[in-house]
Amino acid sequence: MDPASPNIAASGTPAGEATEELPTLEHGVPEPEVYLPGTPLWIWITIGTAVLALLLLIIWLIRRFKKTTPPTPPPPPNHLNTAIASLNHLEAALENRPLNEIASATSLIVRN
Repeated sequence: MDPASPNIAASGTPAGEATEELPTLEHGVPEPEVYLPGTPLWIWITIGTAVLALLLLIIWLIRRFKKTTPPTPPPPPNHLNTAIASLNHLEAALENRPLNEIASATSLIVRN
């Protein structure tokens, strides 16, 4: 008995008895793939273009609706330390200056 060939046992035959084998007939009919036409190249190009367009659309939509956080502005410069240092320098030179120069220098320091 060939293991590749199917066995058919009658419903009334016990398992130990010999079964009848179906004969395999060689025929001249080719495989079905012979009759199927090949896929044209333009179909593959169309499918590839559609997939590429779909990927580009997905990337564009993700970038469009992605929430971007605005950049944080740099902290303002600390002018207080500079002003205090300038006022301390001015205070050291108070003795030899007239009052109008001291007032002008103090005003400039405060404005800056």
